[in-house]
Amino acid sequence: HYLVDREMVIALGSVVWRGLDGDQAIEMPLAEAWEVRDGKAVSLRPFFFDTGALMAGSVSATTRGTTA
Repeated sequence: HYLVDREMVIALGSVVWRGLDGDQAIEMPLAEAWEVRDGKAVSLRPFFFDTGALMAGSVSATTRGTTA
């Protein structure tokens, strides 16, 4: 899902984090705030909803529902 207001785009989706050993996956909602000027992205601020789970171990990410 995308919310657009002139130079700001909010992207809503989810992200799946998996331990580097591949044994456990954590899925959580993700929001991204994109600032756009002259048709180009100038900033991106991601908002993760469970940072404690991310800090619990080494993880890699796969996004769902958003494209950059």
